[in-house]
Amino acid sequence: MMVDLNDAVMELEHWKTGKGVILYGVGGTFCSGGYLDTVKNICNSEDGYKMSTLMHDSVLRLRNLPLVSVALVTGKAIGGGAELILATDFRLLSSSSEIRFVEARMGVGTGWAGGTLLQRLVGPRTALDLLLTCRKVSADEALVLGLADDLIEEKDDDDDEAALKKTTDWLNERIAHHHYSVVQTVKGIIACDDFEEERRIFSSTWGGKAQQDALNKNMKHNN
Repeated sequence: MMVDLNDAVMELEHWKTGKGVILYGVGGTFCSGGYLDTVKNICNSEDGYKMSTLMHDSVLRLRNLPLVSVALVTGKAIGGGAELILATDFRLLSSSSEIRFVEARMGVGTGWAGGTLLQRLVGPRTALDLLLTCRKVSADEALVLGLADDLIEEKDDDDDEAALKKTTDWLNERIAHHHYSVVQTVKGIIACDDFEEERRIFSSTWGGKAQQDALNKNMKHNN
């Protein structure tokens, strides 16, 4: 899981004309975190720090990609898997899915950047509750808490292909009609959280092909 994520992110970083990416699992599980045998083999503070450093790097690089990312959760996202969904811009859940932060039950804290990302998303009080209780969060509750952005219809719960198509359609509603440079610009602005950097990103697109095409079409904003 750790190596595969790093390799996948590296490939996406070289996708210069990309717009979006969907992160998903199959067979009833999104991700259940690290392999137990691996955990046992590196069960010491030094190796734990190395593992956490690797995963922080991969997760934050995924989060900072100039692509719009969606986690499609059908089934369970547990432990590290629950942390992983926080790295994407949006989260879509099937009605039977569940999210569960079980790290405290395992005698540890969040190691894949999940604690920081969770409190940014739902606030420190809710994050503290979820991390300490280790309780199951249903799809409906996730929507209320802001952990989920939309739900996939129940009839698609056992159909990975149908759920993926619906998620693709959901994502395309937001990005398909834009030039890839525009999508990457907007994502970069949202990620930067800095006024000077926003101006720099904006100015790099002013007068570019996407703007020229829009001006040549005499685009209006009536709709």
